[in-house]
Amino acid sequence: MVDTLDEDARKDLERIEEEVAAEAAAAVEDYDAMGEEEAAVDAAETAATFEEAALDN
Repeated sequence: MVDTLDEDARKDLERIEEEVAAEAAAAVEDYDAMGEEEAAVDAAETAATFEEAALDN
């Protein structure tokens, strides 16, 4: 039972990491289109952080 819960939690975390990375990547494009360079950089850093986390799992 604990192993199943651990596996479910791991899968949930991976899904959340992927969703956040995708949202941040989309935000980069949106901010670029609006000319918001600093916000685009922040979003790109967030995307990179979550993509790295996903690779570490």
